[in-house]
Amino acid sequence: LLLREDSPGDKRLVAYFTASQAPQPAELRAFLEQRLPSFMVPAAFVLLDALPLTAAGKVHRAALPAPEQKGLTDSYVAPRTPTEELLANLWGDMLGHERVGVQDDFFELGGHSLLAAQLITRIRATFDRELSLNDLFDAPTVAALAAKLASAREAPDAARPPVEPGEPVEQLPLSFSQQAYWSPERGGPASPLNSVPTAFRVEGPLDEAALSQALTELVRRHEILRTTFPVEDGVPVQRIAAPGGFPLERLDLEHVREEAREDAALTRLREEAWRPFDLERGPLMRALLLRLSDARHLLLLNLHHALTDLVTGQVLLSELAALYGAFLEGRESPLPEPTLQYRDFTRWQHAGLRAEALDSLRSWWRQKLDTPLPLPALP
Repeated sequence: LLLREDSPGDKRLVAYFTASQAPQPAELRAFLEQRLPSFMVPAAFVLLDALPLTAAGKVHRAALPAPEQKGLTDSYVAPRTPTEELLANLWGDMLGHERVGVQDDFFELGGHSLLAAQLITRIRATFDRELSLNDLFDAPTVAALAAKLASAREAPDAARPPVEPGEPVEQLPLSFSQQAYWSPERGGPASPLNSVPTAFRVEGPLDEAALSQALTELVRRHEILRTTFPVEDGVPVQRIAAPGGFPLERLDLEHVREEAREDAALTRLREEAWRPFDLERGPLMRALLLRLSDARHLLLLNLHHALTDLVTGQVLLSELAALYGAFLEGRESPLPEPTLQYRDFTRWQHAGLRAEALDSLRSWWRQKLDTPLPLPALP
């Protein structure tokens, strides 16, 4: 198994295997879906004559090929209804296919659990209908999902207004997802288990000034990256700081012996990844640049989970790459200003989920949890 990122921001779990009689990808996926959580099921399966090996006899991961763009059925069947046409357009837009037929499988086209969650959100916004991830796994073709939509119930918040930009504020309540980090079950807000570290290996020359400038601009653009969580009257709140310089920590390891340098760098990365955040004082986004040589660097970005998720992380990395490329060439930022900030979502969420809506959600969950949960079969 290998987590690949063949296009920026699109990480996919790819399975490589050898077999004398190869099963179809759909058969492998169906087998694994019965035994693994959805996020652990590979998005693509690649059959090889033999796994490439290093001189030491280990799998040569860098030599594993990118999966081919497969999945479209041999006989294209055009959408027959407006619903099928809208779904096919959504799939094509998200998966990079110009033409999607009604019998094409979302996962065989390259979809994975993260894209599936995004698709469900876009379906909800487009059709005002409530579908779950399980619905997509059960009905992975355009035709089958269109049939599911025909009987789907209206989304409980279909009538809610969209998120609108509001006036800047310095302080506001936590969003509901942020409140979860103050529960004992999450280990408390300062637990390193709530950190989201991402490390990159940079081969070739690196302009540290351009990187620092890009990180500073990224934090300026997004208020959530300047947010801390002080406690007011016993209740944590969001507090947004004014834009300022971003502290890129640098550590030169070139003085370490060549044979020990890599291990020293990885040890430092692990220490930094596990270093807790101070939620009241911040910053809640940290960057560490390790210099191994003029042409070899390791970059660690670490954010508290209250600031980010998988989709947000993809956006941030994509913007960081665009900003670094522009500043490296002496150009201005090529990115338009964000129309919305996280504060806008927070206010929208609190305004929409008042007593009546919360009662409806509580009733829904009571029905879901009314049946006793099965006891785990522990030894």
